[in-house]
Order: sequence, then structure tokens, then C-alpha cells
Amino acid sequence: MESLEQWLIKTRREFHQIPEKSFNEFKTQALIIDILDSIGIPHKKVAGTGIVGEIKGQSEGNCIAIRADMDALEVTEILTDRNVNYISKHPGLMHACGHDAHISMVLGVGKLLNKSRDNFNGTVKLIFQPAEELPPGGAKQIIQSGVLENVDSIIGLHVFSNIESGTVIVKNGTLMASSCMFRLRLFGKGGHHSDKVSNINPILLGAEFIDRIHKEIELYINSSDYAIGFGNFHSGEQFNRIPDEAYIDGSIRSFSIEHNKQIKHIFKKTLDEIIQAYSDITSTQRAHYELEMNESYPILSNNSQYTAAVLDLLEMKFDNISSKYDKFFGSEDFAFYLEKIPGTFLLLGSGNEQKDICESNHSNKFDIDEDILIKGTNILYSIAIDFLESPEKYLE
Repeated sequence: MESLEQWLIKTRREFHQIPEKSFNEFKTQALIIDILDSIGIPHKKVAGTGIVGEIKGQSEGNCIAIRADMDALEVTEILTDRNVNYISKHPGLMHACGHDAHISMVLGVGKLLNKSRDNFNGTVKLIFQPAEELPPGGAKQIIQSGVLENVDSIIGLHVFSNIESGTVIVKNGTLMASSCMFRLRLFGKGGHHSDKVSNINPILLGAEFIDRIHKEIELYINSSDYAIGFGNFHSGEQFNRIPDEAYIDGSIRSFSIEHNKQIKHIFKKTLDEIIQAYSDITSTQRAHYELEMNESYPILSNNSQYTAAVLDLLEMKFDNISSKYDKFFGSEDFAFYLEKIPGTFLLLGSGNEQKDICESNHSNKFDIDEDILIKGTNILYSIAIDFLESPEKYLE
């Protein structure tokens, strides 16, 4: 007979082969529905490609939600000796952040809960959420669809390859940063390279902005308190022509709302200074810019009492549980759930040097130590059961 551990590995590999873009997780949705049907868990579609399964205990009680994200990344997976039997079948798409593992673990929890539903009171909702990778994220749509109505708490888990396989991080308070997407459009004046007077090169505007912005921000904010990433800088098509426009896309991360406000102000101040300097040259056209800054995900902060209860439980039942971990500049739309109801977000180590599983999340060679799947499943199951039995430990 197939063990739960074997089933989890097989299931994770099935999802790994069918990665899909955010809000386009149609095959993933269909496979989740097939599995929920085979387990016997009632479900409904939500938020487009999302699904919510519901497991009711023997009588009324509290309700806890367990969330798994579903989407993949636009990454071309590299064939390795390890993934040869389950490499992505969708060109240019890859489960490079472990969402396939999250889905399989939450489905595994569903199997365990459905078997033991006569032994607990209350309800468990299994949330399979689309579009974690694409702001504004699927969590907002899940919330707007009413899934959290009558839900008392929520838990989530994420695998990380920079944490040793099997180590579980249970951190109180701020864990992950807020994120803000920005798009900068710079307008100069195009022309021939030989004409230095009449033309304004938007590439130079962008290069100066990138060179200056960290220095400007660090006059006010410590470098350990923010991060800026530039993901795209595009301008021009012709090697011997100054282009008219340049585009820069990126994101800002921080752990403070005030820092976010300061950074936005410094962005505009720095751009105004650069534009003014370049517009002072002799030209029939002034340089200018358009800056679009969109808040993506809020700061992810775990509920204090809830997280303390989870830590006490897991330390009693499992090994390699740690509460000591620095907050980091990753961002997660699970933060939206935590703004609505108490809960906690756990990190599960998936890296294993002995097995040569070391590539970071979002790498085109990312993989996980599949031995962690059974542990993650049992952890989520244990929290759900303990919460339903003793909700007063978790809720303020």
C-alpha cells in the first residue's frame, strides 16, 4: 500500500510538471479538484483559478484555514539528474519557488483531516490560492470572495532552500518585508550620437538615477532597513541613435511604513534634480519623467499569541524547530490574511548539501529535498487539530 510520504512525493511531482502563470492555473486547478474529489472533500472554485476545500468535524466549533499558493514563475527549468522524471512540461514556466510542494502538503493535510473528521469539532478550510507571485496577488481576491468569513485563524508554510532541510522557523512579529513595484519612464530627446548639444540621452538619465539612489536614501535610512531591486532597464533599438525614452522597472522592500514614505519622497527628489540638470543643456526639448509606484504586499507580521502557541506545540512534537531567524526582504501576499485574522506563517527548510540541493528559490535549477513533505504535512495537521481542540491558547 502506498504510504502518505510516497503519495506526497508523487503528487508534488505531478504538480511540478504543469507549472502555470499567475491567474492562469487552470490545469493546476483541475488536478487539485480531481484529488479533492478522490479524497472526498467538498470544494468550490473561487478567485478565478482558486479552490477552497472544506472539512467539517463531528460538531460545530472554531474554523481554521490552511493556505497553499499555486502559481509558477516564468523561468525555463534546467534538466538535471534529479528532475529528469518530473521536469516542467510547460516551456518557459517552472515551479521554482516550491508552490508545488505547498499544494501537495496541504492536500496531504486534507487526507489526514478527512480520515479523522469524527475526532474533532469545528471546520478546516483548505485554500488553494492563485497568483502569489504577481501583485496585487491572489490573496486579495480570495478575501474579497468571502472565504475568510467565519474563519477564526489561518496558517501557511513556505519552503526555502537556504534553510537546512527539515528545519522549521516559527518567528513572532515581523518576518517579511513590504513590497512596492515601481515603473520609471524617462523622456529625453532622440537624435544622432554626434549631436551632443541638441539631444538628451534617457539612458544617461536612468544610469545616473540607478547610481545615485542608494546613496541618497542612505543619508536617511540604514542600508539594512530597505532594499531596492532593478528588474528591467530598456531603451532604444538602434546602436548609433540616442533614443527618446527609457524604462526602468523594479521593487522597493522595507519593514516600515514610514521608510516606504521616505523612499518614495527621495525617489522623486532625486529624479527632479537629475531632470533639472539635464534640462539645463541647450535643447529644444526638456527632459521629464513619469513615475508609477504601486504598493504590492504589506509587511508580513505573525500574530504574537498565535505564534507562541504554535511554537510551544511544535517544540513538543517535532525536532529542529527554531524561533531565531532574522526578518528578510522577501514579500508574501499571505500578509493580507494576517491583516484580517490571527495566524502565523512558517518557513520550512528544503536545502540539503549532501544531496546537492542548494539552488536558491527562483533559480532555474531549484529543487527541494522531498523528505520534508511529510514533516510539513504533519506540522500543518498538528496545528490545525490543536487549534480546534484548544483555540483559547491561540486567540487573544
